[in-house]
Amino acid sequence: MPTFAPWRRVVAVVLVAAALPWVGATARAADPPARTYAVVSLVGDQITVIQHRPQFGTRIDTNQRDEIPVEDATFDRIAMSAAEAEIRRAQPGAHVFQASIRDKRLFALQEGLLTDMAESRDMRAAMQGLLANHGATHLVLVTKRRSAASFKVQQATIGRGFLAGIGFYLDTVTRLVYEDSSLQSPGFLAPYAYLNVSLVDAASLRTLKSAAAQETTMSLSIDSKDAVRAWDSLTGPQKVEALERVIKSGVTRATAAALAD
Repeated sequence: MPTFAPWRRVVAVVLVAAALPWVGATARAADPPARTYAVVSLVGDQITVIQHRPQFGTRIDTNQRDEIPVEDATFDRIAMSAAEAEIRRAQPGAHVFQASIRDKRLFALQEGLLTDMAESRDMRAAMQGLLANHGATHLVLVTKRRSAASFKVQQATIGRGFLAGIGFYLDTVTRLVYEDSSLQSPGFLAPYAYLNVSLVDAASLRTLKSAAAQETTMSLSIDSKDAVRAWDSLTGPQKVEALERVIKSGVTRATAAALAD
């Protein structure tokens, strides 16, 4: 019967023991599996035009609001594309797909989709099924954020009432004076994007991290030779372009924050 010398047994044990840490180190150093992100935006179903109304002795929001429905996914596609670009920049190996959903129930829920309650249960189940069918590991969800209107003017901020989602804030009352001249502008027009970006576990729809963005720009009538009123400080195409810029900027910044470790 062949014998296995004791020293050979010792060497074998030593070799196995020496190999184990190396195997472990290799496993730790291996890159984690690439994530698959689904991107959904729920901000583009309407544009809200808010006209400032002076408030005297009340905290009630007295601004006039006009909600303009948007039937197609134009602005949601802009938001999703900005989120996808930032995901690919931050995680080059990630798989990303956009899911354009126009269900009014989902737009009504907004971030409520991420809470397990009677009102959201059916939509949660539908979303989980969609994510599973596409092999998504994570969901990046862009939703509307409600917060106080705030527009930076030199070293201060102005604005009254509350904003949410995307739209335009129109102030025809406040007179703005250029710092280096005596020129005055009768009010201003401000495209805005007030939104949240949430990083969500696809299987459980549990929020892992979220980030907010309040992106605005300001246009004055005196900056346009053809404008008499603040609303006319931007032409129709310029209004669309300005809204696109604030959406892109806000989504990009919030997505970067939501993905950051």
